[in-house]
Amino acid sequence: MKQIKQITLAIGVAALLATGCKSNNLYGTIITITQVRDSTMKEFAKLDKEGFINPELDIKITEVDSRYRALARATESALTAYHNGGSQTEYINVLNATRAAVGELINLLRPIGSPVKISILDANLKKASSL
Repeated sequence: MKQIKQITLAIGVAALLATGCKSNNLYGTIITITQVRDSTMKEFAKLDKEGFINPELDIKITEVDSRYRALARATESALTAYHNGGSQTEYINVLNATRAAVGELINLLRPIGSPVKISILDANLKKASSL
């Protein structure tokens, strides 16, 4: 799958965000969201190697993951603005949209993935909501 190679982008964004967060809650949330996204994409890569990813699903994964990556960049900008006196609410809104994109990725995995792994991903994304 073409987009799997870009997993490191999210890790880099998360590391950048983590170094500047004023709140442990915000830090923990973005790290957890990124970890869930990375785990989900690794499951897709595994299933792709096993032949479970058809071209239509690959396109959907690529579209949602592209949206996630754009939102991750927007989260970085919103965090910078927040650190410079901007709105914490705006940052949280972008962060929530990023979380929702990861939820969409999990939903795409749901019909073909391991129920146990999906349950873990769901639980971890929910944990990011409560941090």
